[in-house]
Amino acid sequence: MALRKEGDPVPTVEERVAYLEGRVEDQLGATSELRTDVRELRAELREFRSETTGQFGVVRGEMGSQFHGLRDDMSRQFQAARSETNGHFQALREDMNSEFQTARSETNTQFQALREDMNSEFQTARSETNSQFQAARSETNSQFQALREDMSRQFHAMDTKINWVIGSVLAMVIAVIGALLRH
Repeated sequence: MALRKEGDPVPTVEERVAYLEGRVEDQLGATSELRTDVRELRAELREFRSETTGQFGVVRGEMGSQFHGLRDDMSRQFQAARSETNGHFQALREDMNSEFQTARSETNTQFQALREDMNSEFQTARSETNSQFQAARSETNSQFQALREDMSRQFHAMDTKINWVIGSVLAMVIAVIGALLRH
């Protein structure tokens, strides 16, 4: 409502009440829009939480399959080593008198090489798994941090708007009561 100038007629109480009713309806509409925005934000947060849970499931599945693959590879290598060792022992039994020392030396060398290979491969697999897990953890932490910051900004903005709406509604109510008490 525009300020009254000298000589302008004083608005009636009905005009004032109608004006204030219009302002209250505007404020109620803004409050309704704010509630809708809050509901949409909550839905988005639920969707994000669901997506994050799904991504963790995928990461767990991938890690499980990598560990199973590592186990299978190690089993095959052990089986190959056993097979090779059995062949050496059979040849050793056939020619025990003349070749006993040579076969034992070759077997020990092969076991040492096999141990070193297995240790090296296991260490490499462990290192790769650790780095992948660390990268996934780091990415998830950064996403959670960004989400926290976004939510904090949005809640702060929402608090400011709600305080403004409450203050406006309270001021209108006081103005109406004041106008009614004057008459």
